[in-house]
Amino acid sequence: MFRYIPLVLILASFVSAQTSSPTPDLFAGCYQVVSLTWHPPDTTVTLIPNQFELQNVPWESKGEFTMHSLRTEAEDHHFENLWTWRPISKNKLEVTWSTGFGGFHGTLKRAANGDLVGTIKEYCDYRCGWNARTGKLRVHPIDCKTN
Repeated sequence: MFRYIPLVLILASFVSAQTSSPTPDLFAGCYQVVSLTWHPPDTTVTLIPNQFELQNVPWESKGEFTMHSLRTEAEDHHFENLWTWRPISKNKLEVTWSTGFGGFHGTLKRAANGDLVGTIKEYCDYRCGWNARTGKLRVHPIDCKTN
């Protein structure tokens, strides 16, 4: 009977390692949009900033963290206190640029070159009456100190 204890301990540590949540430090930092294409094509989307920072500062809900734009004079983002992100795994995260009533939400995966790539989709809280736009997004890590 006692000979199975080491096996049980090894399996328990393996399961624990698999279920532990990823740390925000894997993704925290500054990013610049390399490409963003919309379906249907659209040039009016201004909610997603050209440069932003994923912070490791917890947001109001458990497991989510704050995000903010690295503003330029031409950009003005009144809703950034509602923007959040959360790590899903060591190579994947969810991002949300919200206005409180809608916004854009999606999943980004780390590419081999360190870029984050994925799809974001428009959402709204109640019967928007329009077709939601879907964007293909690629962002590249940049140095936060130079911005």
